[in-house]
Amino acid sequence: MSTTFNNNFVGHVRPRTDLEIVGGTLDKHGGVLFCSLSYPKPCPNLRITNNIVAGSVYVGFTAPAHDCNHRDPQVFRNNVAHSIDGGINGDGAVIYPDPSRSGHAKCYEGSHFAAYKVTKAGALTNFASKRVQFKHMTTVDVGIGTGAMLMQDGAAEYNEFMSIVSDSKFYGESPSPDCPDDKSFCYNIPKAGLLSSIHGIGSGIGMHPTMPSALPLSAQIGQGAWGARSLFKNLELINFKAKTATGSR
Repeated sequence: MSTTFNNNFVGHVRPRTDLEIVGGTLDKHGGVLFCSLSYPKPCPNLRITNNIVAGSVYVGFTAPAHDCNHRDPQVFRNNVAHSIDGGINGDGAVIYPDPSRSGHAKCYEGSHFAAYKVTKAGALTNFASKRVQFKHMTTVDVGIGTGAMLMQDGAAEYNEFMSIVSDSKFYGESPSPDCPDDKSFCYNIPKAGLLSSIHGIGSGIGMHPTMPSALPLSAQIGQGAWGARSLFKNLELINFKAKTATGSR
């Protein structure tokens, strides 16, 4: 079985207002969700390329990662998310280790993704593995930045775990106003390029937590781990407006 999702536009995805419970299950909000509702059940042979999600709640994409250091990854590539919000959560993409690939327990990678005007993370991951890499990411007007985070087995927390973010560009402000004439996206929020690569103990909070206390997905709600390293290299942070504090003592 294989699934290809290429060159699509998905827009104006809103939460239900008349019915929140369907068959006893809370609605799972999002734009384009690939196998995240059944995770960690494997969904092999996915190809998600050249798509746009705009005006969605909670998250633009949930998508599997590709193998580390792949020269031409096609699992999730050249996708864009913009104008993503959801109150407590609003991420451009949540990228998770592919359960159909055994190597992702040691290393997985997300790359070639862009997000702009999202209220939380541009791209985010926070799952169990020994190493995660983000490359060739571009974000503009993002609330809390892009973060490559890991969860670890508590018994092995002193092993060498690594998060890497490299070869990416993060723009703090764009020429496009935060409140355009049609009032479609009106958030004057602080902007960030990078989200700290936190390493925690446990299995992670999942992609669709049912309790508001587990949101946003970038939140670290458990114990932190030792023996982990983070590396940031070849990054550009562009057009972030700095303010100098003034006052008297």
